[in-house]
Amino acid sequence: MDYNEFKAKVVEEAGKEYPDMEISIRQQMKNNGVQLDGLTIRKKDSIIAPVIYVNKYYDDMQHGRSFESIMDAVFKTYRDNIPGKISPEKLDAGHFSDMQDKVVFKVVSAEKNREFLKNVPHREVMDMAVIYYADVEKSIVSNASFTVTNSMMERWGVKEPDLYEAAMKNAPVLMPATFKSMRDTIEGMMPPGMSDDDIFDMVEHTPKEDAMYVLTNKDNSFGAAAMLYPGMLEKAAEAIQEDRIFILPSSVHEVLLVPDRGDFTSEQLREMVTEINATQVAPDEVLTDNVYEYDARKKELTMPLDSPKEAVMEEDGYDGMKQDMPKPEKSR
Repeated sequence: MDYNEFKAKVVEEAGKEYPDMEISIRQQMKNNGVQLDGLTIRKKDSIIAPVIYVNKYYDDMQHGRSFESIMDAVFKTYRDNIPGKISPEKLDAGHFSDMQDKVVFKVVSAEKNREFLKNVPHREVMDMAVIYYADVEKSIVSNASFTVTNSMMERWGVKEPDLYEAAMKNAPVLMPATFKSMRDTIEGMMPPGMSDDDIFDMVEHTPKEDAMYVLTNKDNSFGAAAMLYPGMLEKAAEAIQEDRIFILPSSVHEVLLVPDRGDFTSEQLREMVTEINATQVAPDEVLTDNVYEYDARKKELTMPLDSPKEAVMEEDGYDGMKQDMPKPEKSR
């Protein structure tokens, strides 16, 4: 079956499984202008519903996965994310005071999201854009959030600097950073039951323990924003005992920190990031092909291949909270 027939059959089968629900597939604009088809299964009295993107499932079927297996996975995803009761006021409060402690931020490519940025409050940091969203309580639905739009900001009666200040204060608390060596990160990703020999082989083929670190947040979701947390890069430099650090935006979800010890040039690292983005990272998860550098002595974040005017001083950000940076975990 072709893709349109596949979508129609998904809606048909979902209707049989949930006959009292409102079911539809609509095109959704994702990060970097990527468009995906989202299935929603919504209770008639509910204002929210999980969105299940079906594009990847069609690709699975093209590679031999059965339609029955796909629908089992779709229904399981829905059951795992069924939202509870929530009032419209909780999702779109009329007063900023009701949402002020829930506003956080993410970073995306400014260039690839120009059209989207016309409708949301944001500020540009080098080649990135800081955009704001509000987290819904986890008890209501898993990973639910909504982006703050220009019209919402106007209803709240606030300006972008108010959102920025709130987000810089809230994000380190609601989405605390995690900081580990690459080796520890890979060890933590090993599936249960993997043999010691396999683990040893994979770890031995990673860079030396002190050559690369992963900075993200506790959910590993849009964790690249952690590099802009107040004082975060300063603490990272202290933890790895280096004054200059290259920052490689491996995706919107995390960045890699590489001590600048003369082993690589910024151009070499930029070529590496560009190739990985083109071959290994999903299009809607690419942050940028550029590489940044942090100077702990100047407390300055720059793009070394760009003009000095692109520098960002750490003290320019909200300084009401300085998060302690744990020392990176050591491999055993």
